[in-house]
Amino acid sequence: MRLFDLSWLFLLWLNPNASLQQNEIKCQLTLPPLRGTRYEPAYRSLFSPGEKIRVTCGEGYWILNTQTTSTETTCKNDRDWTIRPVCEEVTCSHPQALYLDHWGDSGQQQRLGDTVTYRCGSDYRSTDGAPWATCTRDGWEPNPLCQAAYGCKRPPSISNGDIKTSAKYHYQHKERVEYICQQYYTMEGGPFKTCINGEWTAEIRCHQNCRVPEVPASLRIATDVTGNQIRKGQHLTFACQDSSHVIKGNATIECLENGQWSNPLPTCEAALGCWRPPSLSDGDIKTSTKYQYQHNERVEYICQQYYTMEGGPFKTCINGEWTGEIRCLPAKDCRRSPPPLSHGQAKPGTRYPYRHNDKVEYVCDTDYGMEGGPFKTCVDGDWVGEMRCRLAHGCGRPPPLSDGDTKSRPKYQYQHNDKVEYICQPYYVMEGGPFKTCKDGEWTGEIRCLRPCTVNRDDMNRHNIQFKHRRDDKLYSEHNDVIVFECKRGYRHDGAVGMRQTCEHGVIHLPTCQ
Repeated sequence: MRLFDLSWLFLLWLNPNASLQQNEIKCQLTLPPLRGTRYEPAYRSLFSPGEKIRVTCGEGYWILNTQTTSTETTCKNDRDWTIRPVCEEVTCSHPQALYLDHWGDSGQQQRLGDTVTYRCGSDYRSTDGAPWATCTRDGWEPNPLCQAAYGCKRPPSISNGDIKTSAKYHYQHKERVEYICQQYYTMEGGPFKTCINGEWTAEIRCHQNCRVPEVPASLRIATDVTGNQIRKGQHLTFACQDSSHVIKGNATIECLENGQWSNPLPTCEAALGCWRPPSLSDGDIKTSTKYQYQHNERVEYICQQYYTMEGGPFKTCINGEWTGEIRCLPAKDCRRSPPPLSHGQAKPGTRYPYRHNDKVEYVCDTDYGMEGGPFKTCVDGDWVGEMRCRLAHGCGRPPPLSDGDTKSRPKYQYQHNDKVEYICQPYYVMEGGPFKTCKDGEWTGEIRCLRPCTVNRDDMNRHNIQFKHRRDDKLYSEHNDVIVFECKRGYRHDGAVGMRQTCEHGVIHLPTCQ
């Protein structure tokens, strides 16, 4: 034996598993499995050549190269599998179908069960008649998506109507013809029939019109009518010319399919008046009553306190009889407290339980404004009234004040509850104020600057008067100032206007001496 062979045997003796480890081949699986994939046996990741596993796919997944949901695959000597053991999501690609005019997915792949709208080209139609296709394991359904559409023979005739143009012996898919009705007939549906895949579609019928009848002088047509023809299904309503007369018969008649009216014309007869209206238990008539009422007169009823009305509130005299159902029923109390209001509360009440028609006022918390409200009312046992408190709005610049101004330079924006102080011009007196407050988007607070009065010498000379007191001799007198006048020497007061006058918002009346 050669020296090399002996050395090799010696190495094997030292490590008898070395050659086995070098020759051991394994196929590997990824654990845990990818989404939609399940292995049998589970929980093993290494397999020797010749070993098999079963791969099962979940709903919406398949093994791509076999397009099946379950298969066996075998570990090969090259550490690969006879079939790649991975389940992939079932998808459908953009079809390359002929005669396809529109496909609605913009080139994206679709999953199992997805639908896409589509439209076939001219002279073609969808195979199953629906405007959508569905992604299946076998591809897009229906398959094929489009097929040639059939043409049509001569279009059908219609009773009391005609085709507008001369008809042909054959029509292409989607060709259409127009119909017209004969004189005194009106079309229902139409006016076109269209050839769709071998059949003429659309329902068209020609109905005979009804002539508008001549009415006697006592009767009038209350319906707006144009011309003297009425179509099938339309109505005519009649009324009496004299409001003291009533209709006898059917006030409304209908045009039937055969061109006849559903009922004969009604007539008018004098209506009867009514005696005093009937009393109402636990209720009253709102106004004083008369002994006699004309036809169509009515009276209004109200229920007594703590009663609620059912029906009404009016009864009407119709041809000698009072019509209108009214009852006054005992109203239920509200035994529940007024309902809570988010970011607000009800003002404290003094009554419990609350009686019918009692009101409770609500207010919102600081920095909140109210929408709706502010009252909820007890109505027959329930609280009625809608409101909510929401964050209050701020305000823009405060409004100007005639003959006045804000005390400080105004801002462009103010918060809810912010105040602005106003001042009046010299000699002007403020009424109200001096503050306006921002309340939920609006400036509140009434302020006026009342003008002073001026009394000049020329006016006094014309009236032959002068100031009685030296203190009144001034250019401006403020609102509510009292000025006392007296006649000049040699003149006498005429008595029309008193000598003691008060300045009122820029106006003062001067007495006259003669």
